[in-house]
Amino acid sequence: MPHVIFSYYGIRKTGRKGQAFSASIDYIQQDGMPSCRRCGARDTIFYDHYERKAKLNSIDGRTYDVKIGAKRYRCPYCGHLFRGAIRGLRPHKRMSEIFKDSVAGKYLDGVTNKRMSERLGVSQSTVERIIHEKFEALVKEKLNYDCPTILGIDEHTMHKGYKFARQ
Repeated sequence: MPHVIFSYYGIRKTGRKGQAFSASIDYIQQDGMPSCRRCGARDTIFYDHYERKAKLNSIDGRTYDVKIGAKRYRCPYCGHLFRGAIRGLRPHKRMSEIFKDSVAGKYLDGVTNKRMSERLGVSQSTVERIIHEKFEALVKEKLNYDCPTILGIDEHTMHKGYKFARQ
């Protein structure tokens, strides 16, 4: 069995089928019990376990198909059932952000979409969707620059002069 290192997870079992790595892991809640999302109460109660499938990259750089054992909680005040957030996975997503970054990195290294989809066990359209998502985010980040926090004297006097000229 390969040596697997995941941060924030306890490893139950690892395996390998051909070139695909798999693991069954438990998410370890780092900051205690989460607060209720509906009413904000901090006294939530453990309700039960559930499993979630995802693709994660381990610290050693390998991609794993994992089954994550996580917890659900219940609020004693409003009765709301909710799942605790899993670090590294966004809600309703089956791929970690680190996995998506590695797909975009392989694309930049010249690996074709077909070869990536075969190696990672996802469809070509998923690979294309990941690449478009990452590069759209990069373009938005480059275009969305902050306004200057300091206003120059020339800009201030020009603006004041414009106000006086209109009155």
